[in-house]
Amino acid sequence: PSWNRVLKARAVRISGRWTGHVYKSAEAKAYAKDVAERCAAARIVPFPKGVMLRFSAVVAMERAGCDLDDRLKVYLDALNGCVFEDDEQVAVIGEVVRIVDPKDPGVRATFEVIDVDRYGNPK
Repeated sequence: PSWNRVLKARAVRISGRWTGHVYKSAEAKAYAKDVAERCAAARIVPFPKGVMLRFSAVVAMERAGCDLDDRLKVYLDALNGCVFEDDEQVAVIGEVVRIVDPKDPGVRATFEVIDVDRYGNPK
């Protein structure tokens, strides 16, 4: 899903006061569950916290006109706990290519361990 459809907001009354409440959409939760199930089926073990990564990908979209950056944020968030402990571990985003393939949409990603600290400085 696009980042535009991930978060929902509503007003809630707490102790007599109205406040904003932001939460993940059902679509975002279902997507994250699907990603986790695919990672588990492939026996992917998360890189431990502290291991920094370079991410590269080919993103196949269903149609032209989709925002690439909106899809990447949702994808990387869904990989938390599956490929890495936290998406903060992605220190470098390498080549990311968008293609249109309505018959086989999805993300084909690679993660490479790199020798930097959490701030991107060489170790």
